This record gives sequence, C-alpha cells and structure tokens, in this order.
Amino acid sequence: MILKYMKNFLLAVFTFAAGISTKAQVVSDSDGVILDKIKLANEKCVSITSDFKQSKHIAHMSNDVVSQGSFFYEKPDKLAMHYTSPAGDIMLMNGEHCLMSNSGKVTSASLKSNAKIRRIKAILSASLSGNVREMSAKKITCVENAKYIVVTVEINENSKKGVINKVTVSYDIADYSPSNLKTEEPDGSYTVYELIDKKLNQDIDPNLFNTKKVKK
Repeated sequence: MILKYMKNFLLAVFTFAAGISTKAQVVSDSDGVILDKIKLANEKCVSITSDFKQSKHIAHMSNDVVSQGSFFYEKPDKLAMHYTSPAGDIMLMNGEHCLMSNSGKVTSASLKSNAKIRRIKAILSASLSGNVREMSAKKITCVENAKYIVVTVEINENSKKGVINKVTVSYDIADYSPSNLKTEEPDGSYTVYELIDKKLNQDIDPNLFNTKKVKK
C-alpha cells in the first residue's frame, strides 16, 4: 500500500516548474566543474525551509493534481512535507523511517526493508544536497538559463521497472541552492515541485520530523 501511495505521492519528487527559456543553452561540463560548484556550494547548507507547490501528472489522465504546503529539509536524512492542500496530509522521512498521512490514514515503512522507498530517499537526498552524481546516472546534462542551472539526470534508462528513471533539478544560478525538482517514471507519469520563499540554514523544530507525533 505504501508503495502505491509513494508512487502517486512522491514519484518524482520536486521540480522544474520553471521552463527553460528561449535563451537557455546547453553547458558543457565534461570535466565536472559545474557539478563540483553545485556540490561545494550546497555543503554549506544544512537546512532548507520553504513553501511548496506540487503538480502531479499521471499518465493517461488529462488533469494534473495540484497541491501545496510547507517543506522542511535538514541534513543528513530528514525531510518533511506538511500539506495545507489537501489539509492535514503529511510525508516524513527521518533516518530509516518513512511515514505518510493521507486523508487521515497513516502508513509507515522502514527504509531498511523497502528498497524502492530507500532508492527514492537517496534520489531526494542527492538532489537537495547538490551531489547528483550519487544517483549512479547513465547520463547527466546541464542547461543554463537566466535563473537556473538545470541538471538532468537519466537513471536506468533501459529499465521499465524503475520507480524513477529521470530527475531534473533546477539550482539557483546565484547560489546553486535547489529550487525546483522533477522526477519522471517510465510510463510518462511525473511530479513537479517548486520551492517558494526558500530560506537556507534556518533552525527547524525537530517535532516537524517526528514520526511518533503523527497519530495513527
């Protein structure tokens, strides 16, 4: 059940709602200088807080599902999404624990025993920490526009069974912090997350990540 919910809820977790402008250009990064700069800049960031907008597209469905809420990330392994629309929904990842509350129904799983959820967490952590090489990509491309360095990571491109096969992360050109994330599935489904009013290195209430505080 949690895998089905994860597929519809996280699938692709965060993104690229800001399309590439007509002035965008592919940037050669054969020596990895751009990826090194992104990684180095994000080493100084220990937390991210923001509002977020989520747009979920499911293959063969005409209308996307749009929701929003508050986003919290703290290194090395804490992630929380508290939804205001739909109100009360929650997604938490804290260490080896994953918990979701959807329309009042709470499900939980251990990352130690769930390879797919563990893989999703690894992709999210790599994107938010600026270390996209950790995704074991088949191919990485960089595109620069007026606002972002847009990094696209192709994962398991020959596999039809993977939960996520492509990740696109938009990093602010000013400070290389992550601003948007898109994850895609082999069947054409994808989810886009846009971080709004982002703040870096703010203290975060630890209760926001506490899976035991969510009533089952």
